Amino acid sequence: MVNASLLSPAPPHFFQPLLSGSKSHLNIPVKFFSEHIEGKHEGKTVMLRSDASEKTWKVKMEGQRLTQGWKEFVEEHVLRVGDFVVFRLERDMLFNVTALGSSNCEIQYTPSGSRRQEEEEESVETEKEIKKNLTRFVTLTPTSSSFETGKQHLPASFTRGNGLIKPGKIIMVDKKGDEWVMELKVGKTNVSIMYMYIMSRNGWRIFCGVNGVRAGESLTLELIRGGESPMLKFCSKMEQTPFEAEARAHKRAKWCQEIREKTAEEGEPSHRARASNKTNANKKNLQNKQSCSVSDQLTEVKHSVVSTITSIRRFREELKTKEQELEGSLQEINNLVPCWHTERKMQRNQTTSSSNN
Repeated sequence: MVNASLLSPAPPHFFQPLLSGSKSHLNIPVKFFSEHIEGKHEGKTVMLRSDASEKTWKVKMEGQRLTQGWKEFVEEHVLRVGDFVVFRLERDMLFNVTALGSSNCEIQYTPSGSRRQEEEEESVETEKEIKKNLTRFVTLTPTSSSFETGKQHLPASFTRGNGLIKPGKIIMVDKKGDEWVMELKVGKTNVSIMYMYIMSRNGWRIFCGVNGVRAGESLTLELIRGGESPMLKFCSKMEQTPFEAEARAHKRAKWCQEIREKTAEEGEPSHRARASNKTNANKKNLQNKQSCSVSDQLTEVKHSVVSTITSIRRFREELKTKEQELEGSLQEINNLVPCWHTERKMQRNQTTSSSNN
């Protein structure tokens, strides 16, 4: 006998992974939304339950997003980036939510509401695995802004791949072997994406200077130790391409020019400042000529358009005249038809009369 439960339809459900921005909101898949929610429940509050608690959470739904109240649900269930949540629709906007950990198994909780020890041990094992598989190298390109602020961003692929996801101290080793202690901090973008960066007010600029690296140039660092106090060692400085060198020279020349102009404004213009003013005047004249050239081209286009419109109007008038002539010819033809029929009738009558005689 077939089990009746196997024939009954399964409750609608969907699952979503938790990403870096999933703490503030969660997106409902488009297909699930269109089949089970759209046109029925938009803008309403949904109810969430889980096997880990007897509590029911009210979460606001804005479009295809779960927003207000979702953060509290995440924090209550100690959910982390990389976990999965399975939503099963029980009845009208009531979902039963099952949380799965990185092991793809359902997360187990202690009576106090925290994750069981197995999860913590698994996290420790994952950290050990990461340490064994460190990606050895990263390339950074400091800017003038990073020298001024002492803040240097690190690529997300490098920090996540090597488990550098917690703030703390970071040790930088220069080409001489000297160690520099700096801060490893966590930042957040406008869209709540987390990133890591090195912070040292003057240390970062001096560290690059010791290694002969200027703003706009790149240096390669090797991660020789991960964990709680990671260590990065200077490996090499990347040479600039001709294009980069030219761009840098142009930027330096522009900066020097601005300094000279500023100095000239405070006193009598120098010979170089006058030459610079002359150059600027020539540039302005060239811009004016280019502006005039554009104006002339626009004038020519305008004349061309006016000429075309005039030609079209003239052609329309000729067509109207031709139409009137043809209508006159048609009227003459219409007037001739009855006369022709009358003449033919008279001819037939005459012929008949002659035959009778």
